[in-house]
Amino acid sequence: MSRSSTVVRTLVVVTTAVGLITGAAGLAVVREQERRTILETGAEADLAAAERAAGVVDGRIDALLDQLTLLATREEIAELADEVETEIEVALRVTEELGQLAVVDLEGRAVAAAATATLLDADELADRDDVDMLLSAAGARVHDDGEGRSLEVSVPIESPPGTPVGVLIGQADLRLVAEEVSRPLRSGLRASLIGPDGVTLADRDPGRVGARLLPPLRDLPDERRLATIERPEGPTLIAVARLRMLDGAIAIEQLESQLIERSTGLRGPAGVLLLVVLAIVAAVIVIGQRLLRPLAPLASAVSRLREGEPGVRVEEAGTGEVADLARGFNEMAAALEHRRRELEEAERSARTSEEQLRLVVEGVRDYAIVLLDVDGAVKTWNTGARQVTGFPADRVLDRPMRTLVDPDDPAPDPIPEATRTGRGESEGWYRRPDGSRYRGQLTVTTLRRDDGSTYGFAAILQDVTKRQLIERTLEEALLREREAAAELRSANELKDEFLAVAAHEIRTPLSAILGASQLLAGGPSVLDEAETAEVQQLVWRHASDMRDIVERLLDFTELQAGRVRLMPRPIELRTEFGRVVANTGRLLEAHEVVIEADDVRLEVDQALLRHVLSNLLSNAAKFSPAGTRIHVIGRLEGDDLVVTVADQGSGIAPEDHDRIFELFRQADHDTATARGTGVGLAIVQRYVELGGGSITVDSQRSEGARFTVRLPVTVTVDA
Repeated sequence: MSRSSTVVRTLVVVTTAVGLITGAAGLAVVREQERRTILETGAEADLAAAERAAGVVDGRIDALLDQLTLLATREEIAELADEVETEIEVALRVTEELGQLAVVDLEGRAVAAAATATLLDADELADRDDVDMLLSAAGARVHDDGEGRSLEVSVPIESPPGTPVGVLIGQADLRLVAEEVSRPLRSGLRASLIGPDGVTLADRDPGRVGARLLPPLRDLPDERRLATIERPEGPTLIAVARLRMLDGAIAIEQLESQLIERSTGLRGPAGVLLLVVLAIVAAVIVIGQRLLRPLAPLASAVSRLREGEPGVRVEEAGTGEVADLARGFNEMAAALEHRRRELEEAERSARTSEEQLRLVVEGVRDYAIVLLDVDGAVKTWNTGARQVTGFPADRVLDRPMRTLVDPDDPAPDPIPEATRTGRGESEGWYRRPDGSRYRGQLTVTTLRRDDGSTYGFAAILQDVTKRQLIERTLEEALLREREAAAELRSANELKDEFLAVAAHEIRTPLSAILGASQLLAGGPSVLDEAETAEVQQLVWRHASDMRDIVERLLDFTELQAGRVRLMPRPIELRTEFGRVVANTGRLLEAHEVVIEADDVRLEVDQALLRHVLSNLLSNAAKFSPAGTRIHVIGRLEGDDLVVTVADQGSGIAPEDHDRIFELFRQADHDTATARGTGVGLAIVQRYVELGGGSITVDSQRSEGARFTVRLPVTVTVDA
């Protein structure tokens, strides 16, 4: 055996013995240290996961409260009107989290209720005895109704603002909370919703609900709470994060054994290997001087190989370990040469892939896909960017992306958010070179190095103008649908009121006609000639009343249906006034009628003028005492015909001036010769509006009423 062989063998024996001894000791130390490090790191990660999960729950509850607050400000909700149930049903259909909505008044009684899974009647809900608490502490809580727990959110209903009239209450399944926060968790973790007493309120496993997971939260040491509990399957690490919007916390559980198994980092083996290498190096330093001379050529070859010299080889002279090292070096050098060629080929392939990716990005036309530096300046500009923004590359490269926004209505900058969280989004208005605006959605993703430092951003800009237009169109369609539904309800109510009024008003003259007809049927044996004439006159008068009622109702129906068409033709104003007064004579026979009309010839729709004047005269006669004066005036003022009808009746209170023109509405009167249908003034107003004119009333209580109609006309011949 050669001398060099003996030296190498001695070195191997010594270094191996030292390495085994020190490696065994180091392995035990490193494993324990690694276990502690893994548990500490896992605990921090679990605490961070618990805080993120708590943030998800708080954000979801905060969003629910915002939705309920917005809903509570709607007029139909604030007034506790009949449309409350429709409003909360619509709100429930567009809300995925809530399973039930209810509106309660200040007495705790349910005004309206709706649920997604079942038909819900407000009368089925038990009265709430905690309305004062709900008003003073609006927000989220865990509600126990005796059949189970649920997440309950509530906001006060105020009308006007500052004056509570009720509470809007929404309920959701607590299991949704656990399912929602468990989705983003890595394998081996589970999340639970814990009450302040440490009892599980919600978990993906229903069997765990109600079990005590922790001691009361107030007994845990601090806000970043961490606990280790013993379970049959082994020690379990529990991280707890308090909820901001709910009295409770999110608990993240993980078996310590699973955490250690998943943490397959190189720190343990690397530590052992480092100790062994250090031991070997120390032994080599002590005895390696004896190997320097025979290993000098090998060291020189290694140096040349490190400097990048290709084709380095050493002479495989001699025997023993040094020769083996030479052969091994040559084999390693050949392997490195082969690896170098492979890396060069991989680099060429990577450049090809990069070029292909560049071509793909360049071919995208619907999106602007660009790269930005750390200051937000544009570094690349694809075809889609030119298509979307209208700017060529030479006008935007090395300039901030913010130069594209509309200066009058700038879109928010998402880069600060992307810097903080890794991703930022914004939507707003941008301008093209020609000055046109478009609605853009900008998404920015942070580009980071392996050490976590930022070296730029990837930005995607999309023109969403058409999408916004579609959304606005859908909103307008929904609004029109709601308005149509309201009009339909109003029309149905109008129909019912129409039938009720018509039946009531026709019943009185009809009853009189029937009674008179029975008397007339008795013949001369019952009535003499004078009485018969009087009864016949009674029949004629009440039949005329019925005809007037029906004609007014039919007139309004024609007007309401839009079937009335105006046809102006020449008339003599004074003659027409006299004719209308004569035709209304039976109603006016107990009053003094004074007519003042200009002697002019003008063009106006005759039916319109007759309806307006006859209804105003009829109204004045009905609500004026017998023997009083009714003054009718017709004057030309420029291109307008001004018709005034004034009476000396009981008058109309100012607060009733607008109401009297509504269908089937009458002001309260102390004295009236008859009660009408409430249609006459509504007919007058609609005819006047149809003719492009206006009507006003001037009246006070006990001072009579003065109605003034102004109609545009054409004067043809002056008399």
